[in-house]
Amino acid sequence: MNSSHSSRLLLLLFVICYILGNTAQAQNEGPATFGKVTAEDFKLPQTPIVDSSTDAVIVSRVGSVNFVGSKDQNWVSYLYKVTTRIHILHKEGFKLGTVFLPLYSRGDTKDVLKEVKAASYNLENGKVEKTELNPSDIFDVQVSPIRHDKRFTLPDIKEGSIIEYTYTILSPRFWSVPTWDFQNKAYPELYSRFRITIPDLVRFITVRYGLDSLFSTETIQGDTTLHMMDVNVDTHTHTHTWVMKDIPGFKTDDFIVDPDNYLDRIEFELIQIFNGMDASEVATSWEKAGKQLINDVNFGQKLSNDGTGNLNRIMSQNCSADSSDLFAARQLYYYVRNNFTSYQNDEIYSFQDLYDVNKTKKGSVADINMLLIGLLRQRGLYADPVILATRSYAHLFEKYPVLDNCNYLICMLRINGDTLLLDASDPTMGFGKIPLKCFNGLAEIIDSHFTDPLYLNPSQIKDPESTSVLLFNNTGSPGEGGSVQHSVGYYESANLREILHDKKTREGYYNGIKAEIGLDNTVSDFKVDSLDKVEFPLTVNYNINLNSGFDQDIIYFDPVLAPMYKDNPFKVEQRKLPVEFPYPVNKTYDLTMDIPNGYTVDELPKSIVANFNGTEGQFVYQIMKDQYTVQLHMELKLHSALFSPEDYNNLREFFAMVIKKQGEQVVFKKKNN
Repeated sequence: MNSSHSSRLLLLLFVICYILGNTAQAQNEGPATFGKVTAEDFKLPQTPIVDSSTDAVIVSRVGSVNFVGSKDQNWVSYLYKVTTRIHILHKEGFKLGTVFLPLYSRGDTKDVLKEVKAASYNLENGKVEKTELNPSDIFDVQVSPIRHDKRFTLPDIKEGSIIEYTYTILSPRFWSVPTWDFQNKAYPELYSRFRITIPDLVRFITVRYGLDSLFSTETIQGDTTLHMMDVNVDTHTHTHTWVMKDIPGFKTDDFIVDPDNYLDRIEFELIQIFNGMDASEVATSWEKAGKQLINDVNFGQKLSNDGTGNLNRIMSQNCSADSSDLFAARQLYYYVRNNFTSYQNDEIYSFQDLYDVNKTKKGSVADINMLLIGLLRQRGLYADPVILATRSYAHLFEKYPVLDNCNYLICMLRINGDTLLLDASDPTMGFGKIPLKCFNGLAEIIDSHFTDPLYLNPSQIKDPESTSVLLFNNTGSPGEGGSVQHSVGYYESANLREILHDKKTREGYYNGIKAEIGLDNTVSDFKVDSLDKVEFPLTVNYNINLNSGFDQDIIYFDPVLAPMYKDNPFKVEQRKLPVEFPYPVNKTYDLTMDIPNGYTVDELPKSIVANFNGTEGQFVYQIMKDQYTVQLHMELKLHSALFSPEDYNNLREFFAMVIKKQGEQVVFKKKNN
């Protein structure tokens, strides 16, 4: 089994309900009381999730959400309170001493930080010394037009310190209850508890992710009175509590594209509002969400005729009136891509006038791609926004819209019967290309007439990589000389361009190739094709001279000068998580070499064709010789980017076979005179 859908069902536990059912009562008091730190607290309990390599331990993290009546409007806000205690063990854990509290604002809808308390504790000669955070050391940093962070760093942090902090945020964004992460991406947690009290005025779907089991759950029915601006409302409440204990830090690797898909956490999505007389559904389908977005002043209204009419002159200045539609689209794309500076604010909304974006030549990803869409529409082209969650976010649900999980916007262009995806905010992307991070499953096309799903599956990506080696007799001295041509895939080219444009990293890349070929050998005359042509993949060319070993009676020669993989990437014996490649593996290697002067081929490796899971992949190793040359053709292909945990052992064995085969040698023997 290797499909995206089936693998994730193994790992994501979905708890979907309007109100959670009653469960057994549980004792949920945590191990830490804020403000009370004793000498005994500096002794960590024995637990398998903490070892000598652990830099910090989250001793306790407790959060709660309580809905309250709004003083400014006849509805509800929520109070979000978090209390955290952390034991710092090594210097590498000091980073946990800097805290970021994001606050959002849109018009009159503003989050307010109500309270912050924080202190560091150190054990000095058996006595606990406390250093409190000075309120003047809390800084405000504007992150985007709709977000600013309160940031602070705990004072007097040392190895062995205990730090703790608590804060409360009042938010009118009742539809956007914060996600609660039970699991940290790097550090173990001994205790994590989240409690939410939901009045009957609002109802949520809850979604739980992760592999680890809850220690306890609890649901209590109650009643409360919400004091709003003009009225007091009596309502039933439902208090839900979830507790987890001894949660290991999430161990990621090169084959986990997005840890957020597997972290232990709970999300909340609003589905219904009850005003005392009747219930109204929030957008419970992508079609309804699309209609809301089309009418949103910071989304669809930006692209209306009124919103883009002032872009007509800019469009006319930057594309030829008598050119084809496709050529005009390319001109407009490169005008935006080459002249604008973007920043990522994890928003699908544009909070600037598009004409102002053009004037300042900078904006968010949504600003810039909305501008591109507006310009294309002014040219009479069929362009629409596409919203998605990048790989640093969780996947979108097909049956339920979670707009808070959408953090990126690109452009879809339908032209001449083709559909092209464009991202003018990324200077590394050519026309018709989007960043690799966008391939994260479901995306949604927001059209004025309909909303359509778009599936950006990484397994759809075709990004072949090839290496061709030509070795010929070096008649001037013992040895073999020749050339190497290495063509990398499009997405690897985007990374490699950044490396090659910087002198220091370029030299490091070239030195890595020299080390791979062998320090006793000579590598020279590096050339790179298409370095400034971002629509094409890169090809790296260089010459080599193999200087050593060609004057022995017997030559043991490694025909794979550039291995596809140097070591088996799957080192651990067992794995609970899927294996995620950025995109399917498609590598080829070809070698043609002259048999060294005065030698014959004494031994060749065996040719093999090995299939992986039937038709899911293949390794080909074909080697042959004639009177003058040795030729090797090697292929490694995996047709999917995602494999289930059940496939892990097979993958591990498959790659072990590939690594072993790459290391087999050709044996040349000197001819008898």
